[in-house]
Amino acid sequence: SWWSIIERSKFEGVTRGRVTVRFRLHRDGTVTDAEIVRNDVTRVMSLACKDAVMAPAPYDIWRADMVAMYGESDTVTINFHYY
Repeated sequence: SWWSIIERSKFEGVTRGRVTVRFRLHRDGTVTDAEIVRNDVTRVMSLACKDAVMAPAPYDIWRADMVAMYGESDTVTINFHYY
């Protein structure tokens, strides 16, 4: 999802850096509490990363073995790198 957002966006003053997005992924595939916890680039570029997490939700429902391992939800952290 991130690549398609990047391709259709016209970022002014593109910079190199990293964006870290943390969110809660629930067993039913929903996403809550998404937040940008690190941002080395422009606000628009960082929001593209957050949107890349939120836009495809809900994700697939977890299988029984995933529920057994993670419970009802889990915190996920993703790093996006702009080069």
